[in-house]
Amino acid sequence: MISINVNKTPKRVEKNISVKRLLFTLQQPSEGIAVAVNHHVIIQDKWETTFLQENDSILIIQAAQGG
Repeated sequence: MISINVNKTPKRVEKNISVKRLLFTLQQPSEGIAVAVNHHVIIQDKWETTFLQENDSILIIQAAQGG
């Protein structure tokens, strides 16, 4: 297990977890969101091949409609 922060909330997750797997584990729909790891936006095409490390900071932003 490794320690990470998701939207400033500490979490313990399995080693070698990808961004895509993290979102699945968190039951986070992948539509309409942006993900940044350590202040670097990760494009959706790279979610499956971007693996998290100990103490990474993940920011998940949900798009909102407005006007």
